[in-house]
Amino acid sequence: MAHTDEKADVLKVVGWIEERLAENIALEDAARLVAVSKYHFHRVFHAHIGMPFAEYVRQRRLANAAGELVVTDRRILDIAFDYAFESQAAFARAFKRTYRMSPGQYRRFFGTFMDKGRNQSEEDTDMKQTEQASGPNGWVLAGSDPGDYDIGTDVTTAHRGRASGRLQSRSEQAQGFATMMQSFRAELYRGRRYELSAFIRNEEVASWCGLWMRVDGKNEDMLQFDNMADRPISGSGGWSKYSVVLDVPEESESISFGVLLAGAGKVWIDSVRFEEVSLNVPSTNMEEPVVLPDRPINLDFEDIAGPPEL
Repeated sequence: MAHTDEKADVLKVVGWIEERLAENIALEDAARLVAVSKYHFHRVFHAHIGMPFAEYVRQRRLANAAGELVVTDRRILDIAFDYAFESQAAFARAFKRTYRMSPGQYRRFFGTFMDKGRNQSEEDTDMKQTEQASGPNGWVLAGSDPGDYDIGTDVTTAHRGRASGRLQSRSEQAQGFATMMQSFRAELYRGRRYELSAFIRNEEVASWCGLWMRVDGKNEDMLQFDNMADRPISGSGGWSKYSVVLDVPEESESISFGVLLAGAGKVWIDSVRFEEVSLNVPSTNMEEPVVLPDRPINLDFEDIAGPPEL
C-alpha cells in the first residue's frame, strides 16, 4: 500500500470513527472498511495518527464528553454510558488521567469559565474533533471543545529562551473555546495578592484570546477570577506583555491559570511569571463580591420600591 493510499485510508477511518463514537468501535471493523488486515491497519494508523487505534478512540470519546459536560446539564452517568464506558467510575478515572480533574469538577470549573463578560450561548457547540494532542510538561488542554484545538511546545517561535507554548485551532471553523492551563494548591499563597504575567503573540484570532487566572475555595467555589474578557486580544499581533492580578484569600484551596482561545486562530505564550505584588497594585478580579447589609431590613415589607405616593 502506497503512503498516499495509507493516509487516505486512515482519514476515511477517522471520519468513520466520528460517526460512531457512541457505538461499539472495533479495530477489526475499521480494517475491514479499508480492506486490509487488522494487524497491518493497526501499524498504519499508529504511524499516521501518533497513537494506537484504541487510545485514539478513547481520547475522542473523552473530548466529546468534556464538551458535553460544559454545555449540557446531562447526568455524568448518562454521558459515561453514551461514550461506551462501563461505569461512571471507569469514566471518571479515564477523564481524570486526561484532564487532571474529575468530570464534576470540570463541569463546575468550565461551566462558568466564559460567562464573565461574554454570553455562553454565543459559543457554538459543534463537535468537529480529531485527535487530542498531549501538551507541554505541566500543562493540559481543556475547555468546551478541546478536540477542536491543539497545544504544544514551539521551538521555532519564542519570546525568550528556546521555546514557547502554543494553543491553536485545528480549523477555521472552530467555534468553541479551549485553554492551555495548569492548577496547583493554594496553601503557600494564601493571604496575599499575586500577578500572573506573560508575553503573548496572536495570529488570526477570529474571536478573542487572553490570559486568565482563577482562585477556588472548598467545593470548587470560585473566589477570584479574571479571563481578560473586558480587554480581549484579537486578530494578529506580535509579542506583548499582559497580566491579571488577583487576591488569594485565606480560604483558598486551588489556583489555576493559563491562556485561552475562543474560536479559530493561534496564540503563543512565553515568559510566564506568577509573583506576589503589593496591595497597591490594582486587582483585576471580575468576580463581584457579595456585600451583605449590616442588619436585617424591611421586615414589615412596607419598603416598596417605586414612585412616591402623591
